[in-house]
Amino acid sequence: LAVYARTAFAGVASGDSGEMVQIAYVLGVAHPPGYPLWTMLAHLFARCESLGGSVAWRVNVSSSFFGAGAAGFLAAAISVICEDAVAGLTAGGLFAFSPHVWAYATQAEVFALHNCLLALLLLLLALF
Repeated sequence: LAVYARTAFAGVASGDSGEMVQIAYVLGVAHPPGYPLWTMLAHLFARCESLGGSVAWRVNVSSSFFGAGAAGFLAAAISVICEDAVAGLTAGGLFAFSPHVWAYATQAEVFALHNCLLALLLLLLALF
């Protein structure tokens, strides 16, 4: 999380990032499909002034939080599946530092939350 947050965009990134920051701040509706779960979670970060920085940076850090969660859940899932903590840490580290994952974990986009939820589902499947 610290590495992602340190490299998060200080302002608005490219693509849909500007729209997503605005939507998170005012609890609006993004372009279809609207991303209601992401909007509500990112809104918590947008309104948390104790994090410091601009609203855009705080929403970008929400993606950092979700990206770090995805890497952690993936590492845990692989550790359970392979019964090997080293394999889990390797998988989580390779995932976390891959270029596309890093890009979406440092800007206001929904993909980091999607990764986090899918990794959580994988972990739950591995456990049960």
